[in-house]
Amino acid sequence: MRRFLFLFFLLPLYCVAQSQQVVCEQGSAAATEIATSWQSLQRPTARNPLRTFYRFVYADSAYQIQLKVSIGGLDFSVTQGALFEIEPEHSETINLYNTKLQRSCKGCGSRSENENIPGVTLTFPISKYDIITLCDDYVGHVSLHLPDAIFGDNLTLRRSELFQEELVHFRHLVDHHL
Repeated sequence: MRRFLFLFFLLPLYCVAQSQQVVCEQGSAAATEIATSWQSLQRPTARNPLRTFYRFVYADSAYQIQLKVSIGGLDFSVTQGALFEIEPEHSETINLYNTKLQRSCKGCGSRSENENIPGVTLTFPISKYDIITLCDDYVGHVSLHLPDAIFGDNLTLRRSELFQEELVHFRHLVDHHL
């Protein structure tokens, strides 16, 4: 019984530790990929149906932000070069561009494989300079430009803080491995 109670109380701590997990993999060609776990960036509201998760990736000597995006259960497409704007509170807007055309598919925009919500996983290259800028400033607003509409909203203070914390942690890990 003691073991059961001990495990019961340790499980939440283990889960919290897993949310900060970073994956580092060495490939056969000595290429390193560093990726943070997926975090929620935006939840849908009546004004903005966009649901977004993000993670930071370093692969092939390049920095990226990946987004899992769904829009209120609708099918949609994202063009190559689609604009993702990140507006820090005290710095200039950072414009990132999607790497390829994508059409939504069931479950592609969610963290859970059990969800059947149509979505996409997008990749946006980002410069080290832009990462440093975002590490020093809170994000106030994000928006994604699609062929038929622009979706976006202000971030809550907690989501902005988490975004910055994840990015600082990611930057430290990449700098440590290089």
